[in-house]
Amino acid sequence: KAARDVVVERTPADATEVCGVEISSPDKVVYQNPTVVKREVIAYYAAAAERMLSYIGGRVLSVVRCHKGVSAACFFKKHPTAAHAGMRIVPVKNSEGETSDYFCIVEASGLIAEAQQGSLEFHVWGSRADTLESPDMLVFDLDPDEGLPLDRVRQGVRDLKKLLTERGLQCFLKTSGGKGYHVVVPLEPKADWTTFRAFARETAYLMESRWPDRYTANSRKNKRGGKIFIDWGRNTRGATGV
Repeated sequence: KAARDVVVERTPADATEVCGVEISSPDKVVYQNPTVVKREVIAYYAAAAERMLSYIGGRVLSVVRCHKGVSAACFFKKHPTAAHAGMRIVPVKNSEGETSDYFCIVEASGLIAEAQQGSLEFHVWGSRADTLESPDMLVFDLDPDEGLPLDRVRQGVRDLKKLLTERGLQCFLKTSGGKGYHVVVPLEPKADWTTFRAFARETAYLMESRWPDRYTANSRKNKRGGKIFIDWGRNTRGATGV
């Protein structure tokens, strides 16, 4: 397993230390309407850690940090700012041959340490750190045009599932928090990124050719009128999905 086996007991919301991580400013307001404070966010991630780590554990991460809560300025963080036993540094080489340090989480304490520092969203690569150049998670983002009803997006999920099933692939629906859906396809880490991206592109254009009145694989807004954009672009080295 990419992450170690995790057993996390439910943490009281008033705890001042969670998974060995000291919690500062526990009553800081993170979300408003309704009000959610930092200690409640920490308690949530402690409860969710076992399930989250089976998904994000061992994957290069980018996180959205909101030190002063979501009502203030947040920022996207890709590189480690502090070492922690529950995290692992991952050297990643770019297309110019330059290496930069990224990070992944390997234990629940690493997840809690990130939440303690204000990380609220966890965006992952499509590959694990140990098999960085062999992706194992194909993601399609169904992005509807303005005004399209939810039942059209649901139909899009069913159509995409039908197409993927025909190609011998099992897929899963994941809500993205926005107005669309993500459809995720787990794969064995065997193909390289070029092959992976080409397959994703081909699948999106196959959707468009089979149902041209419903879908487009073109990202341009003026090509999206009344249709759902099948966004396949996340299937690229270095791209992330929430």
